[in-house]
Amino acid sequence: MIDLHNHILPGLDDGARDLDEALTMAKMAVVSGVALMLATPHRFYRGYEIPIATIMARMDALQGELDDRGIQLRIAPGSEIPISPDAVEGLRLGQLLRLGGPTGTHALMEPPFDRVPHYALPVFEQLVDMGVGIVLAHPERNEEVQRDLAFVESSAALGAVLQVTSGSILGRFGPLAQAAAKEIIQHTDWKVVIASDAHWAHDRTPEHLHAAAETAGIWLGDKERAHWMVNEGPASCLPKHYLPGSTPRSIMP
Repeated sequence: MIDLHNHILPGLDDGARDLDEALTMAKMAVVSGVALMLATPHRFYRGYEIPIATIMARMDALQGELDDRGIQLRIAPGSEIPISPDAVEGLRLGQLLRLGGPTGTHALMEPPFDRVPHYALPVFEQLVDMGVGIVLAHPERNEEVQRDLAFVESSAALGAVLQVTSGSILGRFGPLAQAAAKEIIQHTDWKVVIASDAHWAHDRTPEHLHAAAETAGIWLGDKERAHWMVNEGPASCLPKHYLPGSTPRSIMP
């Protein structure tokens, strides 16, 4: 599986606190069947922007530790970027990390949890015009989306990939997030992927991705489509040189 959204890099944001926790998260991911994790720290943490060079250096250091210990997990770069007008220019100029780095085709865009900003769809339209694919982070956890899927529907119409979080599917963020996750996943004309958004080794861990995909398969009555959501779907958002060696199966347009 490919985990498209997580916070495994140690000491950067509200994710892994140190190397030991990052290594524990990596082991959890491998045991659950993950081969590739996109390290996607928040663009901002405690009021400061995390530089790309810092993300890349921390990623390289963690990959080295994994390789030295024989942990069969590959880490690729990314960033969780809040939806904002300045994100368009930042992505155009290469000042913000796309999924997979500078050659990436998609960016992970995060809405706030309490509302949908009035500029969100115009920002998405500008990104599409610029040739940047959108991965919309955990829309099911947004309070406005939980009441009405109109923003998600409009985003999907622009070609956005909807990233539902495993914890939402499994009920760990409450019944409203779970209900929204189920409704999004059951829209079979939308491109939906599942990611862990893992932060720690003790809670919101990467080990629930497989269970979430199984639950999605039950909701859909289609295990193959759920498999796509944690394998070929995430792969379609990444530069080919990062992908595991298996040949993708295409069951989505």
